[in-house]
Amino acid sequence: LRQEIQDITGGHPVLVQIAGHLYQLPHEDGTKLAQEFQSATQHIFEKMWETCNEKQRILLMLIVLLEVDGELAERNFDLRGIGRTLMQKERILNQLEEQGIITSQGTEEKFYTFTSKVMKQFVVQEIWNTNESEIRNKEKVLLDLLSHAQIEQVKKAITWVSNHRDHILRLLQWIPKFFG
Repeated sequence: LRQEIQDITGGHPVLVQIAGHLYQLPHEDGTKLAQEFQSATQHIFEKMWETCNEKQRILLMLIVLLEVDGELAERNFDLRGIGRTLMQKERILNQLEEQGIITSQGTEEKFYTFTSKVMKQFVVQEIWNTNESEIRNKEKVLLDLLSHAQIEQVKKAITWVSNHRDHILRLLQWIPKFFG
């Protein structure tokens, strides 16, 4: 139970409190309870997102895309090399880690993941809401993070993820056992 709560809350005290409160209420359906948790915490994740600057937001999107890239077989994009480029932005990633949004794993080569599965899902929704004109507007920031070739691959990845929501939703199944 503790691990499940940690997975969805990332240890954030307010999220832990909300999860604990919802767990105590009678529910027949784990999916409904998970939806109630998302609804009750949406404003928290929106605030986390709003406090991030543009580079941090793009790095969060890249973390999701890199994670999804490893899980998908039917994709038409290749994000090889972007992980190494991402690691060169350690200062920004450390800021996100200090904010409790991501955590690093690994010893020599760090691998970043979201502290909360719900925050990861929130960032995926932000990717879905990113259109071509917004990507073009972010190109200046992207150029500070990636090469031209990598930017084209990221554009392809965002488009593919946006067009294949059903595949991504299957990967994001995060309904914890204690909600079921």
